[in-house]
Amino acid sequence: MPDDDAHLPGLPPPLGGVAWDDDASAGDWIGPRTGDPGTVGGCVPSGFAAYARIPDAPAWSDEDEGMGSLYLGHGGGSGPEQMDLLLEALAPFTGDQECHFALWTGYGWLYDHGTRPEDSTSFAALTYAIDDVGEGDAPGSSFALAQARAQAAAHAFRAARQVERPAAPTLALPHRDYHLWHGPLAQAAAFASLDQSPTLWWPDDRSWFVCTELDTVATDLGGSEELVAALLAVPGLRVSRVSPDDSVQMPADW
Repeated sequence: MPDDDAHLPGLPPPLGGVAWDDDASAGDWIGPRTGDPGTVGGCVPSGFAAYARIPDAPAWSDEDEGMGSLYLGHGGGSGPEQMDLLLEALAPFTGDQECHFALWTGYGWLYDHGTRPEDSTSFAALTYAIDDVGEGDAPGSSFALAQARAQAAAHAFRAARQVERPAAPTLALPHRDYHLWHGPLAQAAAFASLDQSPTLWWPDDRSWFVCTELDTVATDLGGSEELVAALLAVPGLRVSRVSPDDSVQMPADW
């Protein structure tokens, strides 16, 4: 059975039209301005007037902590994601200028350029299938058809939940490599259907910078005093001030 015979409602593909960078030059300025690993300054470059922290889990969530993304990913419609609130707050300080976004290269839903997503070995999905076709079950039998449908569904699931890596050099920063893309501020939501916010993002004028470190439960940001004051006033965002020397916020049970 062809892969496209498997119908998977409720699994939208990632936002189309991501404009991957041809090189990593947009992020060349970051490395020389980063400080000690494990600190805010090791994640957000130096030189900003103010720094702030945003918990990854939204205020309405029953979860105490989210990790590595401003999308909690649990849905339910109880309230906006942290990402939605942050985008709305950043918009007046960004205008229509182009923004830059960096995504850690290690996510399992990325597959190598020029290959088939269903063949990727970096993505695991729990699927239920009939493993054995009984003796004498012809290809058109109920067991054989059930197995074929399960395999097709698994392939379609993988294809719908994976993104092809760009054929471009990566941005190499201490301890992490990143794929880069660019576009208006709204492109920060490019991978919302995968519950993933950018790892790093900033506008052309470098007036602010957002970092969601992978193993942390909060996102750190650098910007102007006016921007941080505006973030502090957003209901539900639960922003607090931090300094470059503060440690990043790890899970409570680590």
